Amino acid sequence: MNRLRTLRCMHLPLMAGCILSLLLLSACGFHLRGAVLLPPELARMQIIGISAHSELGEEITAVLQAAGAQVVVTDATAQLHISGEQQSRRLLSVGISGRAAEYELDYTFAYELRIPVIITDQDGVESVHYRVELAQQNISLQRDYSFDSSNVLGAGGEEELLLREMRSLAVHQMLRQLRYGLMNKQVEGGN
Repeated sequence: MNRLRTLRCMHLPLMAGCILSLLLLSACGFHLRGAVLLPPELARMQIIGISAHSELGEEITAVLQAAGAQVVVTDATAQLHISGEQQSRRLLSVGISGRAAEYELDYTFAYELRIPVIITDQDGVESVHYRVELAQQNISLQRDYSFDSSNVLGAGGEEELLLREMRSLAVHQMLRQLRYGLMNKQVEGGN
C-alpha cells in the first residue's frame, strides 16, 4: 500500500508538468500544422510542364486534391507551370577502403502560378490569356545518407525512399508557398 502511494506521489509532479506545458503551448497560440486549404481561385488547377503520370505529377495531383482543389485539363481557374525537375547524387565521403561511404541527394524543381484573364480585342472577340500571379519559385532539398558498400541493394532502396520523401516534402512546401503567396498578394492589393 505504501509503495502504491509512493508511485502516485512520484508521478504527480510529472503529470502536473505535462499539463502545465500543454496549457502554456495552447496559450501562446501553438498548434500542429494541419492540411493546407487552398483559396477559391485555385479550386480548378491545371498542371502544365510535366506528365500527370510522372512521380512528381502524381504527387502534386494527390496533394492538390487533398487540399480541396480539382486537377483539370481545361477550364482551369489557375495553371501551375512546373519546370526543371532534377535529382542528383553527390559523393560526400569515402571510407578507409576508398569506397563511397556517404552521399548527398539533391532534389529540385521550379513552379509558377498563372491566373486566367479574359481579353476582348478590337472586334469584340474574347480570348483567355494567363497572367503570372506568382513568379517562378524554386524548391530545392538536400539529404545526406550513409552508403553501405556491403549492402548495395539495400542502399539503392534507401536512396529511392529518400527521393520519394524529398519529392513529397517539396510538393507540400510548394503548396504552402502558393497559399501564403496568394494571401500576401491579397493583403498587398487590399492596402
